[in-house]
Amino acid sequence: MKLDAFARINDTWKLGIGPRMTVASADYVRTYFGSIPGTAGTGGLLQRFNSGVLSYGAIAQATYNWSERFQTTAYVEYKHLVGDAAKSPIVRTFGSRDSITVGVSASYAFDLGF
Repeated sequence: MKLDAFARINDTWKLGIGPRMTVASADYVRTYFGSIPGTAGTGGLLQRFNSGVLSYGAIAQATYNWSERFQTTAYVEYKHLVGDAAKSPIVRTFGSRDSITVGVSASYAFDLGF
């Protein structure tokens, strides 16, 4: 789930910020955060996974309009895993509950003449 607030600084700049929350099914959590029985870190037991909130976090973004059709956006997003995903042996052994994503995108609007 996403909820963003935007502020237009001038004709070319727009800033945005908002909270993030990801909800996932038990199958999703099992597929991406589960482990194979008998592998290191699991104790050889099958782990039961529940559906619900997978992560929460926030995003900040800045968009620059080069023209009416072309714009670029840079963003920074923070996520914190919770619930069964955060307790996963994979996360405890190889990863972290916290992640930061930095990205840049560009978009161009075509006039198809419809």
